[in-house]
Amino acid sequence: MLRRTDLQFSEEVLEASSRFRQGSIVRNVPVHFTANLQHPITLAAREQVTQGNDVVRIDLPFAIVTSQTCDLQNRHRIAIRPFIYVGRVFDAREEFNADSIGNIRRGRVGDLIPLTGPDFSRDEQIWIADLRVEGGLERGALVGQDPLDGFADDEGYFRFQRSVGAIRGRNAVDDRVLSEILVPLRTWLINNPEESGAIEEIRIRALPSILRANSVELYFLSYDEADPTGIQHSASAWYTWLSARLPPDLLLLDVTVTPTSAFTRAEEIGTERLDLDDLSETR
Repeated sequence: MLRRTDLQFSEEVLEASSRFRQGSIVRNVPVHFTANLQHPITLAAREQVTQGNDVVRIDLPFAIVTSQTCDLQNRHRIAIRPFIYVGRVFDAREEFNADSIGNIRRGRVGDLIPLTGPDFSRDEQIWIADLRVEGGLERGALVGQDPLDGFADDEGYFRFQRSVGAIRGRNAVDDRVLSEILVPLRTWLINNPEESGAIEEIRIRALPSILRANSVELYFLSYDEADPTGIQHSASAWYTWLSARLPPDLLLLDVTVTPTSAFTRAEEIGTERLDLDDLSETR
């Protein structure tokens, strides 16, 4: 089905694809998935399988391109990749309460990414990319579409790229690290909203591996306008409290607070980004 000699790309398709990048927004996209008539899970499936059809269609007013930019613009890659992939986009107020929206805005829920583009930063709306719902499109669906900016600047697109990559390559977490360190961390974040609200991202380094760890380091990356000293004081108190309660063969080596802009790529190597799913025993 996907032999190069069987694929046909018109100049209109190639031109349309080249105008999009990872993080661009597409209008009016239908996404389809297959459900089991006997075991429908989502509301969309339950509504549609009653009609005797196990192919469910969701009409998305907006969708975000999750395919990599090189797959959209490099003609050699296009030649063997007729499909691109998009995720759902919607106003978070439709489905989430204020507490959840606060965590989404702070980037704590990895699959839900706030948009900052000019068409998605108006009034009280809180538009997000929902990467839990994705679908494939033939590139021809982009013909006649003008891409909307999902993000206000290149830094926003870069963060989206990193978020998609982190979700795709995300590792499972050692069960002991989850129960002994990450669940208490979640409780600390909930009980310390001022410090929690100033933390943009949390990263973990687990040795010898994230799947089987005997030592852990945590990094709290604060917003640049926040005061890391106050966060560090509170985090250090929690570190002392928790360290005394860990089993002897599991060490929490350190909790470091640093502004996001000061956290270098070299320091990031070997760490994993945490989101709220990682901090819950009910993953």
